[in-house]
Amino acid sequence: HYFIQSNLRMAVSMETDLTAEGSCRTTFRLLVPANSAGSIIGQKGEFIKKIRMSCQNEAYLRVPEIPHSSERLVLISCDLSDVPSVIKQLCRPIFKALREDILIPEDHQNEVLLLVHSQQAGYLVGKGGEKLKDLRVDTGCKRFKIYKDRLPYSEERVCEISGEEDSVATAAQMALEILAQNPVDHDHLNYSPLPDAVMERGDFGGYARFAVQQDLRQQLSSSNYPDDLRNSRLSVGSRADIQRSTTSRHDEPMRSSRRDKNTVDRDRSPIRGSGVSSKDIYIDDCYTRHVIGSKGSQIEKIRNRSGANVQVADDASVQNKERKITITGRQSDIDFALRLINESIALRINIEKRNNGVSENESAEQFDYVNELFDRISSVVPFEDIKNNDRAVIEDEMTISDNDTSTVIGPRGIRIKDMRQYTKCEIHVQQDKDVTAGRRKITFRGNAKQVHRAMYMIRNIGQVMR
Repeated sequence: HYFIQSNLRMAVSMETDLTAEGSCRTTFRLLVPANSAGSIIGQKGEFIKKIRMSCQNEAYLRVPEIPHSSERLVLISCDLSDVPSVIKQLCRPIFKALREDILIPEDHQNEVLLLVHSQQAGYLVGKGGEKLKDLRVDTGCKRFKIYKDRLPYSEERVCEISGEEDSVATAAQMALEILAQNPVDHDHLNYSPLPDAVMERGDFGGYARFAVQQDLRQQLSSSNYPDDLRNSRLSVGSRADIQRSTTSRHDEPMRSSRRDKNTVDRDRSPIRGSGVSSKDIYIDDCYTRHVIGSKGSQIEKIRNRSGANVQVADDASVQNKERKITITGRQSDIDFALRLINESIALRINIEKRNNGVSENESAEQFDYVNELFDRISSVVPFEDIKNNDRAVIEDEMTISDNDTSTVIGPRGIRIKDMRQYTKCEIHVQQDKDVTAGRRKITFRGNAKQVHRAMYMIRNIGQVMR
């Protein structure tokens, strides 16, 4: 009841007003994947501030906190003329988050979801869908679709716009212009994302459905449905098959336990219920960071989605460069957790290949691409890697304004330590007594890729951190 009552808030999600300068201002909402929220906000809200300042009349953006859900809302108020700029800047973190989520099918990796009141949907569809077709053709979008069902406990529907950033931005502006000419004539129930555990099923779009359908798929796979019936229940695509198409040792980075004693006494198990058991697997230690994720985000996601208790052994227990992972729960939960772990590893390997452009053996030894600081910087200043794979040690140097020293070093040296650990490059900051003319020298020592990445981070860190 709490979640239902929390959504019973009366508001108008699509509003238009004339500003003092005579321009048309619109207020609208986007539905985005939860894992994109951090990138949209940016460190201390820097990315949102950047979007606001890029508009002719300052825009308003807010990303409310939504617990235990695969979806978040972005509330936006700006001039209609600024809509393409705002949407295009938001496409980068949204598209990146969709590509990195293992549950999102490939045909949903480049899309923006606009929330539209059901009363206004007809103006976008047109007679026989002609308006939708015209919008799709005129903007060059791959897909322009309005889902037929309302979102749970609301009067809103999802308008899905898919394609390249420019096409999506233009289509969103044209859609908002149509909606501005046909405003809602009454207050209505806004949609607020629900926790995945209580999400209903229906043809209303959004991202929580993929988590719900994955859970349903797992339940069907562990039930007594015939194979043909089980496979016909769900049609959502999966990227697991593509992600598993790595070669040699990457095909199966996990091995079954060397022990035969997998059964755990029910009373001693941390998970209550019948049929509880435990399974130990061993993975190459270089893959551990892919399973854990940034600040434990990935392993927490695996636990929540599988329902199993997943524990990673500490560093002291690593033997022969192998680390033990213990999974406890019902057999169906264990199997689901194993699948998510495998997919997490395969996904990160493929990302490293695309970013690094080196052989498989080299990719695991290079950089941890879940580094939060690097992701923040690259979301503002695009990173271009070099193709020099020479491992020979080189030295280089650069100077920064002495005023930027505290930004580079961070509180108690946390940022410079993070950059050293991530890039595997030796970074030395000139001492205070040697600083001249307000410029401080920073020296680098490592191979070409390490030095290039470290210099890129220090050169641009001031744009996202202060």
